[in-house]
Amino acid sequence: MKYHDVVDTMADHPEKVMNMKNQARLMDEIRKRIDEEGWTQAEAAKHLGINEQELSYLYRGHQSKFSLEELLNMLAALKS
Repeated sequence: MKYHDVVDTMADHPEKVMNMKNQARLMDEIRKRIDEEGWTQAEAAKHLGINEQELSYLYRGHQSKFSLEELLNMLAALKS
């Protein structure tokens, strides 16, 4: 069987796969918006309501550090 990515190897757990892919998409969108604004890490963290260490986790793709709800809240904060 050929896999598209490592997440696809979890085919026995489709809900986990969907959550991981959604987290990755949200994290990408948040990073994109921060980069478009040209904010420093301190500015971005303040807008998101997190600290700079958490922002670093976000930029490095550490999905386990954030729930879907937290990521959705961050994205909403960037839209307001």
